[in-house]
Amino acid sequence: MNRETKFCPLCGSELEWTDCPDCGGWGYVDAWEEDPINFSPGKEYIECDTCEGQEGWLVCPNGEQHVQE
Repeated sequence: MNRETKFCPLCGSELEWTDCPDCGGWGYVDAWEEDPINFSPGKEYIECDTCEGQEGWLVCPNGEQHVQE
């Protein structure tokens, strides 16, 4: 995971890492949660659809103040 320091292109603030809320920052989810008929709990894992296995993403701490276009 590349979490080197990066800056917001709009305001220049240092971006902060946020864990994915759907996988809890793991990058994967229990396949049973997605398909309980074909999988057993805790046996197989699949990549998180929300973060695509990246465990989270960088966000600007001032993002709410940026004008949405």
